[in-house]
Amino acid sequence: MIDPKKIFPQVDASVQLFFAAIVWLIGAGMILRLAMIYLAQVGSEHWWIPPLGLLLGLLKAYFLMIPSAAKTIERIREQGRSWLFNSYAPRVYLLVGGMIALGVSLRLLGPTDVLGYQMFLAVLYLTIGVGMFISDGVFLAALRKGKARKKANSKQ
Repeated sequence: MIDPKKIFPQVDASVQLFFAAIVWLIGAGMILRLAMIYLAQVGSEHWWIPPLGLLLGLLKAYFLMIPSAAKTIERIREQGRSWLFNSYAPRVYLLVGGMIALGVSLRLLGPTDVLGYQMFLAVLYLTIGVGMFISDGVFLAALRKGKARKKANSKQ
């Protein structure tokens, strides 16, 4: 019988937290890049779009992304040493894959040359990107807290 731990190397919770933070940061960067592209297409005469996207992003972070990040952190801490890609639950990978497919569909099938649609995409991507960027701090804070806890325990 093949031991799955030999096929999938196990890492500490701190490495999993760092991986989760980096994945969210990369995702936020990619989405915010798309937001900037559509904001540039919309132009500065629609000045209200960035504040609206930021406000909705703050609300998304507070009500959805931060609780989701906290749940992932709790999961990582409970499982302890595990495979790196086990940082997220399988349903999270499926959800992200579906969201990526939806985003690609919106850009490929939608009327991206219409100003109203560009405004919609700018607000949508800004909302999602800001929410992810803010909630990434939860992973970084958990990582820092875990390192401080290890340091305190090693001094005793």
